Amino acid sequence: MALKGEKADPDAYNQARTVVRRSLESRQKRFLKAYIASGYNISEACRKVGIQRFLVMQWKQADPEFANKMWEVEESITDFVESQMLKQIRNNNPAMIMWFLETKGKNRGYTRKFEVENNLRIELSTEQIDAMVKAHELATKDDMGRLQPILKIGDGKDRDGQDGGNGNGAIDTEYRTTGKRDTAETT
Repeated sequence: MALKGEKADPDAYNQARTVVRRSLESRQKRFLKAYIASGYNISEACRKVGIQRFLVMQWKQADPEFANKMWEVEESITDFVESQMLKQIRNNNPAMIMWFLETKGKNRGYTRKFEVENNLRIELSTEQIDAMVKAHELATKDDMGRLQPILKIGDGKDRDGQDGGNGNGAIDTEYRTTGKRDTAETT
């Protein structure tokens, strides 16, 4: 170590840097072993090696080599679970077979839900938007959650068959209550 006014020895600096790097690598290796031994529980592994969890996150962000090792460990977990899943499928486990088909066979139609994509664009008038905002405000006033608004854009006529006023369709707001059905017209 150089004293004030003396030049720093580059060899000593490099040696110190090497010692620090080796110490860091040793701590990271100990953590990774503890991570695997703890059943891939980061918090438990940190306790075992005496470090805090945020340090592991810092290592992952600052050290690409450590981040890659963590990724490899995490991938090995997925590989293990997949191998167990395939064993269950080979043993004719119906739940596992369905799960596999619903996830991996989704492109072949094995799914419980339909995914619909569209680029439908609906343009609303200012009056329609105002009516929807008002209906929302009315529905949210009941803090007990008893009123649930259902917005409908009608045929442009109010309940008496008259023009709704905006020419773009009257908006009726229906409220479902505990058995009664009330209809309130919003303009």
